[in-house]
Amino acid sequence: MLSGLGVLIQRYAGALVLLKWCGVAYLVYLAKKAFRSGVNTVTVSSQTMTVSKMMLSAMAVSLTNPKALLASLMIYPLFITSSGAYISQAVALVAVAIAISFSIYATYIVGASKLGKHLRGSKWANKIVASFYLGAAGVLASKST
Repeated sequence: MLSGLGVLIQRYAGALVLLKWCGVAYLVYLAKKAFRSGVNTVTVSSQTMTVSKMMLSAMAVSLTNPKALLASLMIYPLFITSSGAYISQAVALVAVAIAISFSIYATYIVGASKLGKHLRGSKWANKIVASFYLGAAGVLASKST
């Protein structure tokens, strides 16, 4: 299947270049739109979510993500040796993966919370988002195909 995809990409390389430049144009459009927009007001739902609820929700999404499970099934065997006990190695790998995921999600939550407080109602919020769009457009445009 992947070799068929490779043949399609090789055969229609011009279409991929066109798709790339359409993506660049769209990112520039989004940046222009964000630069010109005023201060946004955010409507917040009446339901409050505690940090612990957010963490549990993020962990549930992460643990039920089929791509993550598939990647784990493909990568974990590379780190298991035949000289040690399988169960202890598998438990150690899962524990390390959970600790890494937990710390990454915690960093996202704390960072987004702090950044959100600073940018809420700020005239700079849209300018920052627009600069991210322009940066992504620049990176995409600079990639050779």
